[in-house]
Amino acid sequence: MSAGRTHACTSCYERPGSVKWYGNGGALAVSHGMYSMWCEHCVNAAQIEYVYDQLARLPELLRRGAELTAAVPLKETTNHE
Repeated sequence: MSAGRTHACTSCYERPGSVKWYGNGGALAVSHGMYSMWCEHCVNAAQIEYVYDQLARLPELLRRGAELTAAVPLKETTNHE
């Protein structure tokens, strides 16, 4: 890529890609430089979608946490030994 040249966002193809988007690749993608160039608008939209997906899981996670706590309650601890 030459200096000063921009490419289109690989998500929407409407705006310039200005952010390195690693998606769900995790540490492996980062360490191997596996990314796409996305515009800030698409990055923001993807992050909002991710938060909503995680929010939908909240009731199940809370229920499971209550089950685990009921099965093995935390021991009462004190600072006095």
